[in-house]
Amino acid sequence: MWKNLLLVPLSLLMALLILEGLARLWIGLPALYPLQPGVMVLDTRGVWVLEPGYRGVMDNRVDFRAKALTVTPLGTRRVPCAGGGPGESSRVLLRRDSQSYGSGLAGAEAWADRLQCRLNGHADLAIEVCSLGVCGINVDQYLMRANQLVAPALRPGDMVIVGV
Repeated sequence: MWKNLLLVPLSLLMALLILEGLARLWIGLPALYPLQPGVMVLDTRGVWVLEPGYRGVMDNRVDFRAKALTVTPLGTRRVPCAGGGPGESSRVLLRRDSQSYGSGLAGAEAWADRLQCRLNGHADLAIEVCSLGVCGINVDQYLMRANQLVAPALRPGDMVIVGV
């Protein structure tokens, strides 16, 4: 009697394992992370940043395919609508997670670029949007990034948008 009660769950488990194995012959697993190894690097300040100057693609083989990724020499994601570089304009620093980073989006599709394009439409505004978002970091990195990256870079007139 007890052998039969044990045989049913073991048979069910074996059947599921066999089905899983067969399914993997035809259906590949998506990549664990949307970024290729080497895109995120641990810098000397102890925070994870995007590899400065990186040019490549994001691809998780499921939801988004071959999305362009360009990183500035400062290790931030390039905002295509932004001007030539930092000047005397005020800045909006987007300090957030993968939503600000634009995970799965090309640069022109991310909301940082859309905000910059709208601000560019106002001749009386001189505001540069800087995307400091990164994907795949933990909560402890938010505080470290605030202390090590954002605080030293702030200038009078800058605005910071924080979202978690």
